[in-house]
Amino acid sequence: MSTSRGVTTTTSYAQSSDEAKTVRARHVGFARASYRGRIIGLTLGFLTLGCALYQHQTPWWFWLGPFTHGFLWPHVGWWLAVTASNPRIAERRNMMVDHVAGGAWIAVIGFNSLPSLLMLSMMCMNSAIAGGVSQLLRGLLAHLLGVAAGVLIFGVHWRPTSTMLDVLVCTPLLLLHPITVGLTAHRLQSKLQSQREHLSRLSRKDALSGLYNRQHWWTMVEAEIQQLQGTGGTSTLVMADIDHFKQVNDAGGHAAGDEAIRRFSSILRQALRSTDIPGRYGGEEFGILLPGTDGVQASEVMERVRALLQQQPLIGGTAVTVSFGVAPFDANTPDATRWIKQADELLYRAKAMGRDRVVLASSSNASDL
Repeated sequence: MSTSRGVTTTTSYAQSSDEAKTVRARHVGFARASYRGRIIGLTLGFLTLGCALYQHQTPWWFWLGPFTHGFLWPHVGWWLAVTASNPRIAERRNMMVDHVAGGAWIAVIGFNSLPSLLMLSMMCMNSAIAGGVSQLLRGLLAHLLGVAAGVLIFGVHWRPTSTMLDVLVCTPLLLLHPITVGLTAHRLQSKLQSQREHLSRLSRKDALSGLYNRQHWWTMVEAEIQQLQGTGGTSTLVMADIDHFKQVNDAGGHAAGDEAIRRFSSILRQALRSTDIPGRYGGEEFGILLPGTDGVQASEVMERVRALLQQQPLIGGTAVTVSFGVAPFDANTPDATRWIKQADELLYRAKAMGRDRVVLASSSNASDL
């Protein structure tokens, strides 16, 4: 018992460790995307600040802050993010540094309107993307604190009018930043959609067999009944069970049983039409819905499956047989539970008759099921 608990604990720890690595990789990916964007954005931002500083012939030491922020800070911020326990949180702190610095540079350039508003809008856009409203509000507050700090350090220089040169120098940032943000958002949206589709497929499929799982298959059967009751038509439901499955597990272990399930699922996909709906009902039992197919036709299909089982043994060179119960839809069938029960009882009849056979509900015995 203690060994079992130890193995379970070790496995749980390994899984937790793997999950933590996956989460950290996503956080580092976020920091990496921010790092690239920060290099481009702050380089272009320095050009807009430099243009305003140049035009007003400001002292050389006014240039030190924007230069450090534009060319050194992106690399320091990246290092702080990747060495932090949570790179995403660290990157959000880095954005606060950007806001404080951006506010200070507004004072440095004398509140020149175009570059000041451009810096504010770009940094707010980044904060909103990174953390929503709360991050945006924190960024605005940090920006105001930066303006206050800039005024205290550099004094008040009121030069709000932007020149045509300011407009020309700000144009690359005005164009490139929204385009970069848009492309990044599109890439993330596409990735998210792909992940949603993948999760949706996983929620419908049985991991071992690759067929529909019981819940989704049952839903498909219910939908088929509603359509048949509303518009009429023909459909047949089959329940199948691998014969002597316990012996397969006892002889070859659970790995052999899993392989038998996988191979039988593959044979079903090989023999059925694209419109047919196979599912793993549970354990070694399978359900197969054949829309537009009557009982005789469905029996013929199952006989083909039996033939394939002889040609393609489920376990090495040993033939493993399967029994089938075939229940055509009847107008008196009230719901999926009753229909599946009919097919299941026919399956048990096939087992009682010696297994490895297809039993079809006849008009005489269907009412007895």
